Amino acid sequence: MGLFDRLKKPPYNPDAPVNVPAEPIVPLSAAIPIAQSAIPEPETPERHEQVPEEPSPALAAGTPAGRFVSVPEERFDLDDTNRLAQAMEVPREQRDSRWLDGFQSAAWNASIVLPTEPVFLGPDGMPYVRLELPPVGEAVETNCLSNLFVSMAEQGLGAAFFKNNTDPPEAAEYVVPTGVLESLRAYGTWDGDPDDVAELSAQPQQHAAEGGIEKTDVATERQVMVGPPSEGYLPKHTARLLYRHLTEGWKMEDPRVALVVDPQMTPTRNLVIGRKFSEFPDQETAGQAARMLLWYLPPRRYLLLMPENWSADQMRPLRELC
Repeated sequence: MGLFDRLKKPPYNPDAPVNVPAEPIVPLSAAIPIAQSAIPEPETPERHEQVPEEPSPALAAGTPAGRFVSVPEERFDLDDTNRLAQAMEVPREQRDSRWLDGFQSAAWNASIVLPTEPVFLGPDGMPYVRLELPPVGEAVETNCLSNLFVSMAEQGLGAAFFKNNTDPPEAAEYVVPTGVLESLRAYGTWDGDPDDVAELSAQPQQHAAEGGIEKTDVATERQVMVGPPSEGYLPKHTARLLYRHLTEGWKMEDPRVALVVDPQMTPTRNLVIGRKFSEFPDQETAGQAARMLLWYLPPRRYLLLMPENWSADQMRPLRELC
């Protein structure tokens, strides 16, 4: 089979929950358009909430996986709003895994403000929906992440939480890529596909990826399964997002993909993109391009670049999966 160049999606990092400014590889015009002033809001009730000035109890820790289900009766929770506000006061250098559990738990149903024009491009060149803490003592119309996440995941939008409505994009307190919203949509957890999580827990990665790229030798006698990804692994809306990114950002006329299942890889399932490593000018460019593409996928996913001895004819046109 030759050599696999595997593009690594870093784990969801609780110690660095904000955007790191970087030069986008995909032109900004190739990202999801931001012309629309608002995103569709499923089952959005009209609510005018006033945030009480009294503080709520301290953040709870240990949010169990799988508990993030959108329940209409639990949305727009003002106690969660206060917990969210308290979490934002914690200095960034003190935000550990316990802080992350508490923040995610509060962020799910907390009443937050969706501005009139909520979609903006982050410092990483990707589109986000701006979610702001309600101003204290003012009656404002609010929404919540658990009411918006499905629409955002399907449109390729991330979520960015802000303390104040005047904060610039780089001052986001916490950002959530589309792939994490997709994990919440598909699996009810912030952590990714439970199968991937279980495999990585049982057999952690032994080598660090350099620049986001991990080279994996596959011997000729080693058997792997190759085929088109199922809709469960690559939903149609995610396929559409990848298709747009690859055609407009990577300038691929007919992007193709495949799914490789290899028991000797962790995780065993990996999505192959129909472009070879040799087609990038250098490793840094390949790594940066991959990080933007992985933004659409659940945490703990990897991408494989097409091996040099493969032909694109062996792979499924991505447009057929959209």
